[in-house]
Amino acid sequence: MKIKNIFSLFSKILLHFAFGLIFFIYTAYCEINNPIPFQCEDNKYGFKDSETDEIIINCKYSAVDNFNDGLAKVTIKLKNIGNKYGYIDKTGAEIIPIKYDKIFEFSEGLAVVRVLLKISENYQYKYGYIDKTGKEIIPIKYDNANDFINGRAAVELNKKKKIIDNKGNEVDNN
Repeated sequence: MKIKNIFSLFSKILLHFAFGLIFFIYTAYCEINNPIPFQCEDNKYGFKDSETDEIIINCKYSAVDNFNDGLAKVTIKLKNIGNKYGYIDKTGAEIIPIKYDKIFEFSEGLAVVRVLLKISENYQYKYGYIDKTGKEIIPIKYDNANDFINGRAAVELNKKKKIIDNKGNEVDNN
């Protein structure tokens, strides 16, 4: 009977220790990796730890957004070209390359992106969709594109309005 009680007590202590360790690691990770935007003297932006005020990501961006789901939209202004947009993670690694002329907010896991393409002798903006890893899910070919709502998005191609699903397939307008 005593051995069973000792084993039961030991199990409870071990279980409490494991939960305590997991909680400590989770808390430490969240505190270290809770970046908030800040502006440097040269009008560039970076990120600091919200608890320690330690610089986590150096100031090199023209503009930044807050982190959402582990990603933050960043902007770099390029001379004679304009702004380019992408997303970074909490370590500063580019998850979505900073190459788009515009990235709209994610909707149902996809974001509309806009790029300026040379078509014949003219430049035109074209739109497509990427996921949160930066993978192009729906080709950048549309003249206009909207966010997904209930798995559907309105797009325009060659002056024709269409409804597509989240794979880029045309669906019935009804």
